[in-house]
Amino acid sequence: MKPAGLSAFRRRDKERSKVYSYEVQNAPFGAVHKKLFKANKKAWDYFRAQAPSYQKVAKWWIVRAKQEETRMRRLKLLIEASDREERLDRFLSKKK
Repeated sequence: MKPAGLSAFRRRDKERSKVYSYEVQNAPFGAVHKKLFKANKKAWDYFRAQAPSYQKVAKWWIVRAKQEETRMRRLKLLIEASDREERLDRFLSKKK
């Protein structure tokens, strides 16, 4: 990297970093959410058997909701889908 680029990088606003979903490394479930999910062993086991990329986007979808009511509704959808041993449609790639 050239000096101008390094200088700009050092001046970046860290509050504006990692704001896009693809930049999130690992969004963990809250303790309550994880406990509720683990209560359904079949759903939890299925979810944990999925690819890390699926787990990452599914967790991020839940934890990024601003209201707890929305997080709980989304968690319920994820648990129900996992209990049926299905992925959520919104995270499946669309075939052309």
